[in-house]
Amino acid sequence: MTRLLSLGGCLAVAAGLALTPALQGLRSVVTDHNLVLFAVALVAAVVIARLARWSVASALLLVALVLLLRFVGAGPLLAAALLVAAAAVIGASICRSDTWSHPGIAILVGLAVLSALAGWLLPFPVHYFLTYLAVLAAIVGLGRHRLHCLVRAAQGSWREAVRQAPVHAAFAMLVVLMGGAALCAPTVQYDDLVLHVTLPAQLVALGYYKMDLASQVWSAAPWASDVIQAYVAVLAGHEARGAANLIWYGLTVVSVWTLARELDLSPGLRWLAVALTASVPLMVSLNGSMQADTAITTVTVALAALVVRLVRTREAGLLLPFFLLSALAIALKATQGLLVLPLAAVVLAYVGWRPFLRQALRIAIPVVFVAGSSYFYAFFVTGNPFFPLFNGVFKSSFARPEDFADRRWNQGLHLNSLWRLTFETDRYLEAAPGAIGFSMLALCGGALWTLLLPRIRWITLALLAASIGMFLGIQYARYLVPLFTALITLGLLAWERARMRWGGEVVLGAVVLVNIVFMPASLYIFGDDLYWRMFSNVNGQPSVVKQDLQRTYAVELLFAQYLSMTQPKGYSLYLADTDRPFVAPFDGQAFGSGWYDPTFNAILATANRDESGATWSGIFERTGMSHVLVTSNTPQAIRASLKAIKAAPELVIGDATLWSLCKDRCAGRVHALVNERDVSRNLIRSRGY
Repeated sequence: MTRLLSLGGCLAVAAGLALTPALQGLRSVVTDHNLVLFAVALVAAVVIARLARWSVASALLLVALVLLLRFVGAGPLLAAALLVAAAAVIGASICRSDTWSHPGIAILVGLAVLSALAGWLLPFPVHYFLTYLAVLAAIVGLGRHRLHCLVRAAQGSWREAVRQAPVHAAFAMLVVLMGGAALCAPTVQYDDLVLHVTLPAQLVALGYYKMDLASQVWSAAPWASDVIQAYVAVLAGHEARGAANLIWYGLTVVSVWTLARELDLSPGLRWLAVALTASVPLMVSLNGSMQADTAITTVTVALAALVVRLVRTREAGLLLPFFLLSALAIALKATQGLLVLPLAAVVLAYVGWRPFLRQALRIAIPVVFVAGSSYFYAFFVTGNPFFPLFNGVFKSSFARPEDFADRRWNQGLHLNSLWRLTFETDRYLEAAPGAIGFSMLALCGGALWTLLLPRIRWITLALLAASIGMFLGIQYARYLVPLFTALITLGLLAWERARMRWGGEVVLGAVVLVNIVFMPASLYIFGDDLYWRMFSNVNGQPSVVKQDLQRTYAVELLFAQYLSMTQPKGYSLYLADTDRPFVAPFDGQAFGSGWYDPTFNAILATANRDESGATWSGIFERTGMSHVLVTSNTPQAIRASLKAIKAAPELVIGDATLWSLCKDRCAGRVHALVNERDVSRNLIRSRGY
């Protein structure tokens, strides 16, 4: 029975690959290039291991570090290291009385505190390099002895983990390297350019966050992940997604291994759990983005590991990190309440209501501190703490009085939804079939088998309930990745009990290899041979490679750099392509007509009907626009307006042209809309808060 459930999912994967056209969506040349690149990395690691007498797993870590130094840079990596060190000190200090000491949990607790501290201070001009450096360095200096103990514990754990299963460790670390290669890519994904870059970019440029909800309705959405991005960016002096995501990716790997250890899996299966997670194609696109789901994956697996230990040991001391990590989950996204509540019910059942309630009351204020900053400011500014969600209830004037709904992802829940998620992923995500990977389908039988285990069944049920709840809300594949990551590791319990030894491990290794083949399916940029374009130019200038990729996928980044250099006193830019509302890189000085900006979006149709351009000319004059960015997709009415007001082309990159509306008078121009939409300055600080 156990073997049947374990192998059933793998047979489903094989059947799906044979019967569906999923493989046809891949470009063989991209897959070949990826495999060549990673074969080179493996050969380099083997050579280093032989020469230095290291393990291959440790040598692969060195290869990864070299690539990160080359493409991410020493400055961002040092910034991330300082942030992690400070977080470790804070977390170890908070959890010092716990009988279970774990560096990964300590770092996450520290990150929760640091993200909350900066989150509450976002509207105020205190976010500067020297401020961050002084605070974080002081924390590290004061806690250097505790940090030293954590580092030594981590080193010892690494050596022991590799020693117990060196071949499995090498295989897993090669997969981790492959999944993490996206950390080296520039930030060019859609959601990053319309939203996530905004917060770190404004803290770097201005020292505070404008919180412009009129230009981007998601500006006060839970921002803990973007705040961590901002810490690294401010210290590095520029956007540094790769270094910030390295923190989350590394902690995800550590958390998966920890969860596997708490489940008492064999050393080999612990490493296979890491490989099955790191090889998931969507993990690649998450590493290449600033999506909160990257951090949510880490926190979800860490919470699962904590709850597994709590269920087994009933240690009341673990309630403190559980509550703080739960608060961090809510600070990352409101929907994580669907995860936190069922897990809290499991903890309550095993620890008892008295210690649970006692600790909950004791830590209530810190929990609100960690979780609440974005919800508070959203309510303060708009009257809706979840803005733009549930606006049909709160009826904020910043958006239409209706509940937000994305009708693209409305496939419904069916008995074969997991199959369809796996082989028809494009119906649930902007990706190709197979992008969600095959680990969950392969391990689904094992995950269901854990329902037979008295203690683990409740954790599995909590994760399944959260998965179904999120899927019922919106059938969007990316939101399931964090929960699937924990369920995959739980599913390996069946493989442990089935005692299939090396045969079972070979099958799981094959699933990992299939995931690797489908990595380009995760996002169109990876399907465009992104890795080959980057790493085949490892001897070239990384900045040239980066600019080439930006020119291809996100030319707005180049215009943002140009304007920051040529307009030091400020500018006001209108992005005239409604399909590219990429306002985030412009430090709060750009506006678009996408649905993210309800005001501009509402006047779009009327203004475009005036083919003389007079309506747009009036809009540009009243709002104080100094520049307009035009592409081949720009409406004719805007082109007519530019001609009528005698605008001059200032910079051309590809099919995009930057037009100046004020010629040599831009320096003295009053940017009315930029000033009007600075919510932090006009509403919050002006009231003395």
